[in-house]
Amino acid sequence: MLRFLRRNKTSILWLAMLFYVTRQTSFLGRDPGRDRPLPASSPPAHGHRSGTEPEANESPEKSHPEGPRLKKILYWTRKEPWLEKSNKTLRAFNDVMNLTMTYRADSDIVLPYGYVFRNASYPAGNRRHRVDPLRKRRSIAWPVSHCETESKREGYARELAKYIDLDVYGDCGPLKCPKEQNPECWRMFERDYRFVLAFENQACRDYITEKAYRPLEHNIVPIVYGGANYRHLLPKHSFIDANDFPDPKELAKHLRHLAKNETAYNEYFAWKEGGFQVETYKEALMAKAFCKLCAIVHNKHYKYRRYRDLRKWWVDGACDNNILAKFKASWTRSK
Repeated sequence: MLRFLRRNKTSILWLAMLFYVTRQTSFLGRDPGRDRPLPASSPPAHGHRSGTEPEANESPEKSHPEGPRLKKILYWTRKEPWLEKSNKTLRAFNDVMNLTMTYRADSDIVLPYGYVFRNASYPAGNRRHRVDPLRKRRSIAWPVSHCETESKREGYARELAKYIDLDVYGDCGPLKCPKEQNPECWRMFERDYRFVLAFENQACRDYITEKAYRPLEHNIVPIVYGGANYRHLLPKHSFIDANDFPDPKELAKHLRHLAKNETAYNEYFAWKEGGFQVETYKEALMAKAFCKLCAIVHNKHYKYRRYRDLRKWWVDGACDNNILAKFKASWTRSK
């Protein structure tokens, strides 16, 4: 049972992935089993359809403020849109939502799985400890729990393992490192492995999870695979993108070169001398997003968008899980 607290300010009412926001009263609850306060439960809001169906090519439009009593309906999700591809319920909210909070850059409020920022208290130019790849006894670690994915990352990994040693941890492999021992696992990965696979289960626009950010907190190079533009989201030369190689065999060749070349390998850590820091703490990311949400709903001049076709904005064309087909064609020709 959630405990409610009434305030004479803006209210945020919780409903699954939807938020209903008004400017009259406030209800704050607490998520059972967690320490942080969360918005409380609310029945779904109905009756906000405009009465006209949006055209197929319509996109979110800027709308002018409609006064302090304008209802704010927020679509909030951290999941990739492929999961909702066959979900018709999104159409019920056409022309209803006027705020969005997702990992995507075109959301009103961006809630990422992580980010890299320059820490003013960490002076740029600090010398870092050099990493000797020869002291690491193994090449690639892959912590993974979903064994069959839409992105078919498992097919790419199986092909890659033919050319370089690749150890699979978790539900999809023989090696185990329990989630409750996560810090110890990453210290072990950093000590024993030169690279870690950061393959997403969906190849969707801007979809980059903690799989890519967490290795950046350690001296291990992530190998990424997905639908995001990693060069816009991660520090320059901090990762290896599988999409930059024609096939897994060529990627393995590059990895073996780095394993023997300390200078080339350490170039992937040079960005850490710029005073940068990585944030992956979920509570901190959530707090920052909710602070922006509060700032928006208290801003009388904020121009809310009208999401006339929510499914078209969020789902249509957002994911391309045919990436593996391109690789399969190339490595079949190379055999």
